[in-house]
Amino acid sequence: MASPVSLQVWRAHQRSSSPRLNTKPLFRHQRSPFTSLQRRCLSSTRSRSQGQSFRQKLDEPRWTKPLLYSLVGANILVFGAWQYAKEPGAPRGMLARMMRTFTISWHNLQQGRWYTLITSCFSQMSLAHLAANLITLVSFAPLVMQVVGNTRFLSLYMAAGLSGGVLQLASNAYYRQDTPALGASGSLSGCLMFCACVAPNLQIGLFFVIPMPIKVAIPLLVCWDVYHAMSPQSGIGGAAHIGGSLTGIAYYLLIRQRLRYGGRLR
Repeated sequence: MASPVSLQVWRAHQRSSSPRLNTKPLFRHQRSPFTSLQRRCLSSTRSRSQGQSFRQKLDEPRWTKPLLYSLVGANILVFGAWQYAKEPGAPRGMLARMMRTFTISWHNLQQGRWYTLITSCFSQMSLAHLAANLITLVSFAPLVMQVVGNTRFLSLYMAAGLSGGVLQLASNAYYRQDTPALGASGSLSGCLMFCACVAPNLQIGLFFVIPMPIKVAIPLLVCWDVYHAMSPQSGIGGAAHIGGSLTGIAYYLLIRQRLRYGGRLR
């Protein structure tokens, strides 16, 4: 039997002579080239999941009225700001700031104020304009929300407003004028046209007075809008209405295959 000392020497010799695997990294701070990419992918996946979760919550029926009231409140708030800006005691330059912030024109776009394509969708300067748009909003927005959900309604509202503003700017360029435009009429025209595509036999009041099916009222309204679009001095943005209506039709054609009869989107 080997002595304890010789056994220790033999074990030490074995440890020194046997090859070892170098488990340390070649460089102290070496990292995988895919680490940052994987991190970005993980972050985007989390963002998508969070966005879907928020969308699902917003599409719950309990948020339909708060969303509708928020849109109504935003329009009323901007209308109140317009009225205050026109008062003699308003802060100096407030009316000019309102024109720069809540109207669309080529001048505003040239100055980099592209956001006016959105803010103008919540802007009415006269009480009659505000009342007509709010009545239309309260009448038809719940129907669109019932069919497509709250978030898709909001996307339709904004898309129709944007396309209406763009077509109104194109009309101004064609007639060589740059009259500032404002109003939610483009957005509401999109919602109205979408309702006509989904429920053509829906009974409405033309100009809030004459009862008729929406499939009969829409052609009359389109003729009305075309007339005003060809009469730029009329003071009514017919081109914006037409742009919003075209968006409503396009949106319906985009999702009609996914609609369930009498229900919301799948």
